[in-house]
Amino acid sequence: PTRRSSDLRRRVVTEDEARAELGTGKVIRIGIPFDYPGIGLMNEKTDIPSGFAVDIAAYLAWKLGYSPYDIEWVPAPTADRVPLLKLGKVDMVVAPMTITEQRAKDIVFAGPYLITGQDILVRANDTSINSKEDLSGKTLCAVPSSTSLDRIIELFGDDVNMIYEKNYELCIRHVVDGDAD
Repeated sequence: PTRRSSDLRRRVVTEDEARAELGTGKVIRIGIPFDYPGIGLMNEKTDIPSGFAVDIAAYLAWKLGYSPYDIEWVPAPTADRVPLLKLGKVDMVVAPMTITEQRAKDIVFAGPYLITGQDILVRANDTSINSKEDLSGKTLCAVPSSTSLDRIIELFGDDVNMIYEKNYELCIRHVVDGDAD
């Protein structure tokens, strides 16, 4: 939901047209990941988010009667998604989140809207990791309260070294810098 230059051409509009174009005056607060390339990423220069979750959220807001200008984008890192909803800090969260029994006790899911698997990100030039068996003894980075971390612990226990970060962007930095495999 960005304002394009073609939308800004000068013309005379009625009050109803202006309200329809510029928003309803209502605000919907939507939590999205700000650090997940392709899914939800905030452009720090333009302050405009992009990604699949952003597109889904904008569509849902539109279907609920909101204009793109009525959306307040709220950062929703993995660990904060359920608390943001429970505390009423956002009206909805649109982000990758595994539906678990525990989470379903705390919040209502309206999905799934996307079904994916879990993968491990490695450096392109690292030929030592070709399967999950190759992860034993390696250093991995994960975000606390993610089901990916639960799965790593289930599969490897103490056979891997862990770095814990607050978001995926920082984990990617560890991989790029060579601190994590």
